[in-house]
Formats: sequence, structure tokens, C-alpha cells
Amino acid sequence: MSRNVWNPLYTLRWDTPDGERTLTGTSRYIHSVAPAVNRSGDTGTAWDIAVIDEDGTDVTGRFFARLDPTA
Repeated sequence: MSRNVWNPLYTLRWDTPDGERTLTGTSRYIHSVAPAVNRSGDTGTAWDIAVIDEDGTDVTGRFFARLDPTA
């Protein structure tokens, strides 16, 4: 990924029965698809969900904490 100060890119990755899935986009884009991936996790069709920033840091909590009613 190329570094972009104004619109950093994030990678959303998760596993499914068919294999690994990844999406790369801005914070806004990742926030827009996170609820669907989270629902897949709740139903057991997705697992090992993570969001990684451009530096390789796990920032999953920034995108999924608001979706977890037990958090």
C-alpha cells in the first residue's frame, strides 16, 4: 500500500469457508462494509476478522468495537 496522509488506506481481512477475503480502502469504506462482515462473524460464516493500517498495525478495535454489544 502507498502511504497517503490525508486518506490512509486500511486492509480488512477475514476467513470464510471458501478462503481468505480482503478489502482495501479508506476508513469510510471499511466502516461501511464492517457491519456486514461482523454479521457474518456472528453467524459463523466469517472468522479471524482484522483491520490492518498502512504500517501493519492491527487497528480492528477502531472499526469493530462499536459493533460489539458486549464491549
